[in-house]
Amino acid sequence: MKFEIGEPEHGWVRIKLSHNGLELEFNSSDVPNNPIAELILAIESVLNGADSSVWWHLEPEGYYFKFTKVGSELVFEVMYSVSSLESQAKSILLVRGSCYELLMPFWRALRKFETFNYKEQNWPMVNFSSLAKIELKLKNG
Repeated sequence: MKFEIGEPEHGWVRIKLSHNGLELEFNSSDVPNNPIAELILAIESVLNGADSSVWWHLEPEGYYFKFTKVGSELVFEVMYSVSSLESQAKSILLVRGSCYELLMPFWRALRKFETFNYKEQNWPMVNFSSLAKIELKLKNG
């Protein structure tokens, strides 16, 4: 799986996800939530055994990235909603694998995003302090 986060501009960020022939590319808003900050929290949560999700708001559509721990494996699901309502979202991708295999592409993209020299008018500030702990958990299984 490949995952990329582009440089933010005026409250929008380009997201690219590809896996086994599925190519997903969209611009996500920082209103009303900050999906980059949500992604960090979602990874932390699932590594601690709790299911988690991230809402990527496209105004008015939306994508949901869901992370679910099933035994020693992780299930990653992408859902799409025309109205941004999670209750109306339809599944477009479902992948099973190890936490390392499925979460490292997100961790790498977050590390790259952290290096962007953006101003708060382009995207809300994000606390990246937990990425080092996330890396250790991923590498140590």
